[in-house]
Amino acid sequence: MKLLALIVLLGVSAAQDCTLDESENSRGANQCWYDSECAGDRYCSSGGWCSGESNCPVCISDDSVADVDGDTCSALYDNNPVGCGNYDTEDFIAARDCCGCGGGSTGNYVAEDENTLTGIGGACDADSACVANACCSVTDYVEAQSTYCSAS
Repeated sequence: MKLLALIVLLGVSAAQDCTLDESENSRGANQCWYDSECAGDRYCSSGGWCSGESNCPVCISDDSVADVDGDTCSALYDNNPVGCGNYDTEDFIAARDCCGCGGGSTGNYVAEDENTLTGIGGACDADSACVANACCSVTDYVEAQSTYCSAS
């Protein structure tokens, strides 16, 4: 029975973290001790290097729009996320458009208006107004009640 369990464990590959930055590994860039130090489906080879394909989605920023100064995601925000949200326009929203700000093709931007779902911390009037499994909670700070989406 123990041998069967070991065989099953060896044959199962747990999903790895696609947000992992292999350049920051303790042994050096792309070097590893364990599979968990390699991004996506990559593994730690016997030589101590992250090997194989990551199979992680590649984020693509939307450079068809620009901020108030004319800067696009790839020109500024993807390598300098400290500016995210500071120079947005009606057409350009860094959190939606730029990979460096959590947006882009793999981002999960949710607009906060009456026609869309609200993110964690946003105002709500019912659980159905909140994203994912969030719920609409009520606070009462000395009778100044407010409702907001919170993680359940």
